[in-house]
Amino acid sequence: MSLRPRPKWGTIPWEPQRYGRSHLGLPLEVWRPDGRCLLLVFAAIHGEEPETTYALSRALRQLAAPPEQCAVVLAANPDGLIRGTRGNARGVDLNRNFPSRNWRPEPVTHRSTLEEPSDVLLSPGNHPGSEPETQALMALITELAPDQVIALHAPLACIDDAGESPLGRRLAQRTGMPLVLMREHVPVLVELLTRTDA
Repeated sequence: MSLRPRPKWGTIPWEPQRYGRSHLGLPLEVWRPDGRCLLLVFAAIHGEEPETTYALSRALRQLAAPPEQCAVVLAANPDGLIRGTRGNARGVDLNRNFPSRNWRPEPVTHRSTLEEPSDVLLSPGNHPGSEPETQALMALITELAPDQVIALHAPLACIDDAGESPLGRRLAQRTGMPLVLMREHVPVLVELLTRTDA
């Protein structure tokens, strides 16, 4: 894989395609692969995690050619990103809006900083998949049919992979971050939050 010269890192040289619109009408953009999509990477499903967009953008800007088999979404929640809110413009935590076996209609909580209690309320949506951002991302995943999907989150430094996939193990090895499995999720997260060497 060849890289662009550092002075060229200020822009992404390829145009994205629109795969939908947010609640406020902002474009939902994807950089599509040239070939079959093996991997979809998306950032900023939580708008208060802008560092995920920056990290993914910086990686994309360094490439000399578009990724051959990887699709990239820099901001799955642009309304939340520009407002600095975890949820979208309707106050829905999009990460809790996907149809799943454990979807519940009750509000979900989060913490505004790692030091504070998880007591800020957000909606999971009126029903699973109720939000335009969620609907568009699900349609994109169906269309691209990637073998794997990576969702970038912040601020915990871990690879959260319930299936302990080869990709999860490789990411943990390459980044030095611990691989966290769902069954041991809480104790490992508590350890990460209480580490004094960070």
